[in-house]
Amino acid sequence: MNVEQLTDLYLAIKISNPRTARNYEDNSRRFSLFCEHSSIDEIDYSHIKNWKENILERATTTTWNTYLRHMKALFNFAKQKDYISTNPFADIAFAPKLKTHKKTIQNGTIQDIIRIINHEPDRYPPYWFWTMVSRFLYITGIRRRQLVHITWEQK
Repeated sequence: MNVEQLTDLYLAIKISNPRTARNYEDNSRRFSLFCEHSSIDEIDYSHIKNWKENILERATTTTWNTYLRHMKALFNFAKQKDYISTNPFADIAFAPKLKTHKKTIQNGTIQDIIRIINHEPDRYPPYWFWTMVSRFLYITGIRRRQLVHITWEQK
């Protein structure tokens, strides 16, 4: 069984969210392309180490930690189902997280944004739309991704 076949089986049994499933599929495809393994029992620490170094050269530690979390889950599943004897990802440590800044804005900032939009309506067409988006984000506190995917059925 290869990594992509393992992923398909895992998703069929464990994951119902399409976005999460797509993330697992993308992650396993990337790993398979990098390591070029035909079977999950051929994977060892040196392959994982090289993959980790490759990922961290071009991505953040958060990205690596997400990839590692997915691979640990997949290979724990494979171990539970006796497809492999040990999980090669089990002892791999997560990368230390970078210190992140707060993703909030100070009180009054949203009013400043709305004031600027309304003061220069030609610069932000359609200004009424961006005013409403700004107010909606402020009042509800939802994330940008949630706003982008909202539908009429979610009243």
